[in-house]
Amino acid sequence: MIRLLAILPLFIVFFGFGQKAYIETAVSSSRISSVQPLTYQIQTDCDCNIEPPDFSDFDVLDRQPGQSSYTMNINGKVTNVCTSTLTFVLRPKKKGKITIGEATAKCENENKTSEDVTVTVVDADELHKANEGVASYYFKLVSNKQSVYVGEPFTLTMYLYSEKLPENINNIVKGDALGLTRHPLYNERDPGHTFTRYEQNVKGKKYQVIELTKEVCFADHPGTIDISAYYGSAVESYSIWENKYMDGYSNSLQIKVKEVPVDKPENYYGMAGEFEITHEISKTSVVANHAIDMNVTISGTGNFHLLKTPEFNFPKDSFMVTGPEIERNLTQSEEGATGSVNYHYVITPTKAGEYLILPYSFSYFDWNDKQMKSVSTHDILLTVAKGNETFMVTNNSSNGEEATETDIRYIHTTSAEFFTDADFLFGRLYFWLGVTGPLGFFFVLLIIKRRKSKKSEEEIKAAEQKVAKRSTVKDIKKLKRLEGIEGVNELKRALEEYFMVNLDVGRSALSRNNIIQLLDKKGVNTSIIQTFGEIWDKLEMARYAPISSQNMSELYDKTEALIQDLNRQL
Repeated sequence: MIRLLAILPLFIVFFGFGQKAYIETAVSSSRISSVQPLTYQIQTDCDCNIEPPDFSDFDVLDRQPGQSSYTMNINGKVTNVCTSTLTFVLRPKKKGKITIGEATAKCENENKTSEDVTVTVVDADELHKANEGVASYYFKLVSNKQSVYVGEPFTLTMYLYSEKLPENINNIVKGDALGLTRHPLYNERDPGHTFTRYEQNVKGKKYQVIELTKEVCFADHPGTIDISAYYGSAVESYSIWENKYMDGYSNSLQIKVKEVPVDKPENYYGMAGEFEITHEISKTSVVANHAIDMNVTISGTGNFHLLKTPEFNFPKDSFMVTGPEIERNLTQSEEGATGSVNYHYVITPTKAGEYLILPYSFSYFDWNDKQMKSVSTHDILLTVAKGNETFMVTNNSSNGEEATETDIRYIHTTSAEFFTDADFLFGRLYFWLGVTGPLGFFFVLLIIKRRKSKKSEEEIKAAEQKVAKRSTVKDIKKLKRLEGIEGVNELKRALEEYFMVNLDVGRSALSRNNIIQLLDKKGVNTSIIQTFGEIWDKLEMARYAPISSQNMSELYDKTEALIQDLNRQL
């Protein structure tokens, strides 16, 4: 855990006592990497106003004021001491030596200025190389391939190398990587997850190596993909006085992505791996207005996240096609997703005739054979016989109800009336209500059920998003009783789950930049996006500097307002 140098309290006791006008500054480290945030703190007396220095060489990620007071008793003389602090979390914009100018404390009788502070910002990868086999712990990001074709899978694995086995893994934040689709191979946040561990000698030093996270990745386009450094935090030891942490950044990576080395057919849309396609149809000879079922199954291993729904050329004026209902049975592996996706269609021909349905096909790149291959269904020849005219389902029917002939004609052979009409229930209103009521109720249930089954993936997602929009605000209200790192982690989790549902992304894509780009594409107001960035940065930086109860309460309120604003725009 990054900490401020423990010098400011000493200045209060030995320097601030008896002299109100003073100002002191401290930084978390005088040497940082280019991806490492810097904590800068100013401290003075409560009666003084603080004017911070120029931070033009940094991005200001957070700004937190603070105040504390206590009483000192020295040789019977009681003195009240009150200190005011202003803490900034900064991210350097450049490498090299950066000088932070003087800060000013404007007090009642005089002003005081601090000394300049110089910070050296070094290349993150250079610092990582210098730490390998030397530092007591460091983090490392590894790819199993340095060069891939578009759609070819590769893995990213983050490790912690430590001389001492940590007591707990505290946090993992994955770096940005535009143009890359990532799928986690396990949920490292699952309380039941066990981290893989082994020993390894590096430059003669023995390390405990812990696999923190592992993902299978697919490049979406050719070129060079820059993968930013990952962040990791672990608990070295727990103590009643102060917990010790191991935290820091890994190296960054570059992956070269090559275009597929073969010609692309028209039905190629980026699929890569190895696939098969099969289809089944319940019957090929059918009477008009009677439904048939068709199942299409695509199985194999590869980048299933790009798979498109099969489309067939059923004439719209002669067929009603509902669905498909989609059933996925996939597991992630280092080769990509493995398993199958099944599409179920309900097809109802409305006109008699003979119809040839052309096959559906798609091409994919086999990265093992370095060849373009294709899979296809077969032709489907459907013979539709003329149906019963008194039993029709038409395209003009909005609810799919059936029209039947119900007229009954009676033959009268005598005019003698033994009974009057009032003596009979048959044929009267109550009779028809009793006969047709249950049947009508059955059809209503059938229509409702079929409408539910016809819901598209988009409708299902929309329903899930509607639930998430309501529940996230309620969840945040419940979280307000939590404080400190527990509250930060739960608030971050609620925010992540909200974006996973409403932006339709996986957890591995939940980086600050990715979310901002997706919100911008959806036309979200710039001020709302800016508010999101501020909240995300505060949650990220909360692990570097303690967050007060007041600031935590403000963060809850600000996040709740953000979700409400997003609900009105998404």
